[in-house]
Amino acid sequence: TWWREYRLPLLAAGMLLVATCAYFGLQYYGDYREDQSINAQLWPRAADPPVTPATRAEIDDDLYLAQRGLNQAATANSPSALSALLAEGSNSVFYYLKRLYALQPSNRSALRLRHDVTQLYARKARDLLDANRASEALQLVVEGQSIEHTFRLFQLRRMICDRQPGLCGV
Repeated sequence: TWWREYRLPLLAAGMLLVATCAYFGLQYYGDYREDQSINAQLWPRAADPPVTPATRAEIDDDLYLAQRGLNQAATANSPSALSALLAEGSNSVFYYLKRLYALQPSNRSALRLRHDVTQLYARKARDLLDANRASEALQLVVEGQSIEHTFRLFQLRRMICDRQPGLCGV
């Protein structure tokens, strides 16, 4: 029958497919665990302190200011302007994220905002990489990773280092 004639090649192909999926799955999982480990160092787990009405007002104000800074950063035309809005100084989004973390570490809006910041870094870095401005793209990736390690930023860094090893000290 058909099955008897083709079973060995089909079983071999199936085993190869399973082995390939397992290999890439384990590699992805290893990268994910490494990112989580680094994020735990950047943002150590802490219990939420009690939220008083005054603290709630501070949280709301900081969320508003951080979101406003992120919206402004989305329209930034240069890496230096993006860095100024997101990571540098006492009015940066990163400054407000740190304040929010100190007030309420598990605040979902702040965690989502932190992720949005890193996605913006990744998008802007990718645009710079596509424009053959790899050193500026690497700078944004490194800044983004100082806020949160994500797989997307990890992939971008790897891509930049593969294209221009001299930038990464390789």
